[in-house]
Amino acid sequence: MQAAAVPEAGSAISTAVKQSLAKPAATLNDEEIGTLIKRGHTFLKDGDFAAARPLFERAADAGSAEAALALGSTYDPLVIKRLGAIAVKPDIENARKWYQIAADRGSTAAKLQLAN
Repeated sequence: MQAAAVPEAGSAISTAVKQSLAKPAATLNDEEIGTLIKRGHTFLKDGDFAAARPLFERAADAGSAEAALALGSTYDPLVIKRLGAIAVKPDIENARKWYQIAADRGSTAAKLQLAN
C-alpha cells in the first residue's frame, strides 16, 4: 500500500486521539469487529465509502487498530485516488486522526502512513 502524504496536524487532533484511546465507545467481541471490518472492505471495494465508514468507525470505536487504519484510508487522498473514487472528498485531517489512533493501538502500517 502506498503511503499517504498527510501533513502534520495540530493539537486538536492530539486531544481527539487521546480521548478516543481513553476508553472504547462500544463493546464488541472479536467476531463482531471482524464482521464489521469485512463488510466495510466489501463496501469499499464497491466504491461505497458512505457505507464503509460507519462500519469501520464502529469497529474502531470498539478498540480495533485495523478498523482505525481502514477508516483513515477512506479519507486519504492517495487511497481515494488509487481506488478511482471520483465523488469522494479527501479529508487529510480525518485521515491523520484515524491513522494516529491506529498507530497508537500498535498498527505498523498506520505508523508508515504517518511517516510520509
